[in-house]
Amino acid sequence: MAITTPYGLELARDDDAKDAVADAIPNPSVGKLKIFLGDDVDPGKVQSIVGTLTCCFNVLLEEHYRNFFGAATCAAYAPLGGTAMDVTVNKSGITGIGTGDVAITVAGNFLAQQHQGGTHFLEETFEQLLEVLLENTKDN
Repeated sequence: MAITTPYGLELARDDDAKDAVADAIPNPSVGKLKIFLGDDVDPGKVQSIVGTLTCCFNVLLEEHYRNFFGAATCAAYAPLGGTAMDVTVNKSGITGIGTGDVAITVAGNFLAQQHQGGTHFLEETFEQLLEVLLENTKDN
């Protein structure tokens, strides 16, 4: 199935990939992690999308989530094709995500629900969202 942008996919940390919900907004629901493609992102450039999202994810872990259990939604975003040097982390919301950006947004209580291994849940959920994105963009 082909997708159009803007496009978001979100998932709670204990959900299966089949439970991912698609929408067109960057803000995640309570307790969820989301990947988001802005209006001007070409959904046919799947390799660039996945590469940029992976850079955003790595920066998010290094810069923000290593020891964080805050209440605010956090976003990591970069222009399509961006590298780690291009990633911006907003620790207090989704402000700044542009129409040409791909982003990862995480509800503030996503990690607060965990007992241990918080980054493991981030990683597992992110990988599941990438799998769903790859499946959904097969026809783009």
